[in-house]
Amino acid sequence: MNTNTIEYNIESEDSCDHWKYLQPKGKNVLDLGCGRWCDRNGSWDNLIYEEFSPIYIGLNGAKKVIGVDASIHEIDFFNERTSDKELYTFIHDTIDTPEQIKCLIAQYNINFIKCDIEGAEINFFPFTKDDFSHIDMFAVEYHTDAIRDVFYEKLPQWGFSITAHGKMWVDGMGVIYAKK
Repeated sequence: MNTNTIEYNIESEDSCDHWKYLQPKGKNVLDLGCGRWCDRNGSWDNLIYEEFSPIYIGLNGAKKVIGVDASIHEIDFFNERTSDKELYTFIHDTIDTPEQIKCLIAQYNINFIKCDIEGAEINFFPFTKDDFSHIDMFAVEYHTDAIRDVFYEKLPQWGFSITAHGKMWVDGMGVIYAKK
């Protein structure tokens, strides 16, 4: 890790805390794992719509947000509540292969990736520097220390500098931010 990397503790799933170092202004953002969450106590009672990642990203200046989630209920939730179809596109899909991600990047002219796909982030591991040629910002939630270590090795190989690292209250989980 470089000495300029910001280290912080993630205290909640609210995007203003969990994804606090996203800088989506003017970007076409691929939000892999855009679905809602419950709070640390398993409750859905105190959730704020504007804190759900695709809405948060859109409100913070993204040019376009492509939200992908494995739950059709989450996709339906967002499709029913977002009226700006120029800004938001929601896709029901499970990310099982690197090729799926590459197709989404090409189809939607993506230049920023936010990834929270519960262990399936390993689908980025076969990527090459060329696969990231149009991506200038990348934020990924990792789900084990081993996955974190691979991202720390691969991100510089892909041409990224790691800018921030948030650690969650659950051992072995956190978020890595990187940019070119």
